[in-house]
Amino acid sequence: MPDWLTSSLVVMPSMLWIVGGVGLAWALVALPRRDWRDAGLVACLSIGFGLAWLTLWMLILGVAGQNTALIGADGLAGDPLNPMQSRLMQLEGGRDLLRADTILGGTLVIALVGWALVWWRVAQQSAPQSVQRQPLYFDEKMLIALIVGATAARWLVTSLLTFGSWDELWVYGYQGRIYTLLGFIPTDIGYYPQFMPLQYAYAQIINFGEINDYAARAVIVFVQVGSILAAYALGKGLFNRRTGIILAALWALYPHFGYWTRIADLEIPLAYGFTAAAAFFLMAWTADAEAVASRRRYALIAGLFLGVTMWTKPTGGGFILGVVLMMGAEIVRTRFDWRRWYPRFEVAALTGLACLPLGGVWYLRNVLLGHEAITFPPSDWVTRAMRSGAELGWPLLALAVLLAYLYIAPARFRPDWRWVSVGAALIALGVVPTIITPARMAALEWLALGAGVAVMVATLADFAAVNLREDGRRALRRIGWAGLLALPYFITWFHSYSYHYRLSFAIVPLMALPVAVVLGRWFTPERIGGWVRPRRWLYALAVLAVALPGASIALYDEADGWDWLWTRPPEDDYSRAAILSLAQQFREYEAQTGQPPVVIAPGIQRLPFFFIEGDIRITDLPMRTTSIPPEATHFVFGRPDTVDFYARQGIYPDFEGEPLPYQSQWFNALWRENVTLERIEHRDFTYLYTVYTIDPALRFEIPPVDVALADDVRFADFARLVGYSLSGDDLTADAIDLHMVFEVLDTPPDDYFIYVHLVPEGEIMPVTTADGPVRRDEAALSYYATIFWEVGEYVIDRRRLRPPDDIAPDTDYRLRIGFYSQHDGHRAAVTVNGVSAGDGFEWPEVFRAR
Repeated sequence: MPDWLTSSLVVMPSMLWIVGGVGLAWALVALPRRDWRDAGLVACLSIGFGLAWLTLWMLILGVAGQNTALIGADGLAGDPLNPMQSRLMQLEGGRDLLRADTILGGTLVIALVGWALVWWRVAQQSAPQSVQRQPLYFDEKMLIALIVGATAARWLVTSLLTFGSWDELWVYGYQGRIYTLLGFIPTDIGYYPQFMPLQYAYAQIINFGEINDYAARAVIVFVQVGSILAAYALGKGLFNRRTGIILAALWALYPHFGYWTRIADLEIPLAYGFTAAAAFFLMAWTADAEAVASRRRYALIAGLFLGVTMWTKPTGGGFILGVVLMMGAEIVRTRFDWRRWYPRFEVAALTGLACLPLGGVWYLRNVLLGHEAITFPPSDWVTRAMRSGAELGWPLLALAVLLAYLYIAPARFRPDWRWVSVGAALIALGVVPTIITPARMAALEWLALGAGVAVMVATLADFAAVNLREDGRRALRRIGWAGLLALPYFITWFHSYSYHYRLSFAIVPLMALPVAVVLGRWFTPERIGGWVRPRRWLYALAVLAVALPGASIALYDEADGWDWLWTRPPEDDYSRAAILSLAQQFREYEAQTGQPPVVIAPGIQRLPFFFIEGDIRITDLPMRTTSIPPEATHFVFGRPDTVDFYARQGIYPDFEGEPLPYQSQWFNALWRENVTLERIEHRDFTYLYTVYTIDPALRFEIPPVDVALADDVRFADFARLVGYSLSGDDLTADAIDLHMVFEVLDTPPDDYFIYVHLVPEGEIMPVTTADGPVRRDEAALSYYATIFWEVGEYVIDRRRLRPPDDIAPDTDYRLRIGFYSQHDGHRAAVTVNGVSAGDGFEWPEVFRAR
């Protein structure tokens, strides 16, 4: 059996214990007795409550065992530029409390308490009267089978892969490794809550405490299934079982969801918590007035899932804004009558109170340690938001399905097609251009969209006022409440974070709810049952055709197509992943030297994942060579990583090839041969990492030269010519390579260039020149400006002199060198043994055309 499958399966019993042993008990404690028969609702709560208890207990253990100090840091919060990662060599103290025995022992106690409460409820409360359940209709069975098949395929693909996406390597997978290795949560870890990282740690701790991506990723399928069950709970709780199954299928077979299931970040877990909280909150909100006990239970369950949401990612706070919006609408609806809106105020209050313990504990811990309570992403991400018509896909789909139902399904009355056509045309004018050509919607497009929505709403409202029955009005109200709950999150995502579809996952089930409701009312079992067999077969084929892209998308890769699973490069081939090739270079360095590398890698956030115990410094911002610590062995410059990281700190050094003003000594010094020993590039389609093996202390050692000058040759008393080498003195050669070494005596007063003139003996005018700054070669854009020269260091200058074709064969030539200002052209004064020698030094060698 392959390692990836073995590691995944080893973790399964311990995860099933958390869900079935811990979560199931507390699900039965929380749910009303009549809901115990609904396997979907029970499973939804079992997964969420089990994982919530597990991670809360692990947080208690991880914080109880945390380190007592950070060596060399001011406070326990560590590096404010990188609160997602830890540097193990700085940690002082700490106890290994995150162990298999302590974790499982705690969950056993939690489970026993839960099952004792279940037994008490069974003993105290009589079972509700049994209600006959309708059997599943054939298309419902087909949707469930598609969901199960798609989930199984995604589990296999997810289990086959290791952590690889940016956020997996930077934060979640990395933190899971740290906690597994240390047995506690370091105090310098902050920022994102720990719902998923602690699960990744749990799986690896259970897997004999070994760092193992396959074991860690075995937990992903549980939150994926949880999110599908939450969508079912939303549809079923507000409407009926059929709507719940359709909504679960819409979410589970949504191609974007299917593709992203292989990525171990926070968006699917966030969708799980947000959707489950929304389901039970709306169930409590819309409950009958006399169902007080059930309403309160649903509100508390909603609060617990809201806690899970906030324990997953701070953006879950959009739910709170939705609740506030709903309360405002309710107060207006009840005309400020306290007695009428109090029941729903109670729902909101209970939800908020139940959310606080799990939802607030991580943020409180961060504040107590000196971290920011919530760290917002850099503002430049907001500028990347698309805000195009494509982001309105779910509302547009709901409108399209509704119109199809109104005009195709059998009905006595239909909306006025003329006004509907006008509204549809205006909406199309507003959104279609930016769907075809992705861009932000312009003012005229927004105007057309707004006018179209106004016309459409007025037309459909007029139709509904006359033709909609009470059950339809009730459904419309519930859809409206769901829309209000999702609206603040949608606006925030659309305006600020619509650069990627995954960031909308939290509200996709809420946005898909109207589609599920309309489809459930259109394709009823009674209507389908009345069709003759060929028509039913066509219906089944149509469902399969719609579901197939989402069901099979896990087998597709955006970069490598449909055959990527069997055409992937072998494990030791890093040619298509620069970050892996980069990590391999440092592994080879350690194997060859027996010493771990000390790497300065500004902004290379993914690199520490591969060296949990290594010294990888990703937030150092060197601008001068003196800021490089003497123990550093490598410097990594990444595009776009390093450029973006410096820019976000307001620093714009002189990156070669980048249109930025030069002001950095260090980035120009990187090309010096007595600073950098080796330069290697790692490149893929997106990233370029240049690794410099460095030894900055070499710049204070005298480099070897062929001719060491006995005379003391100085230039304006800031530099001394130590010596030189040259490839020859025959001027018939295509070129003569020159190598000069200068000792820096004082800080140069200007940015000087070096002139190298070949002049006939006794004359002044050169026949050829090799002027310019100190740089690695003639084509280099960056150079080591004299304003960066440090006292005591040796500067090596290499350049190439090209003799002219018409060089006189019987004439002696000399090389004359000196410094001149690149600003005003003045030349630096030259002294030889303290005696003035004008503004240039003449080499003793004679050059001839031989």
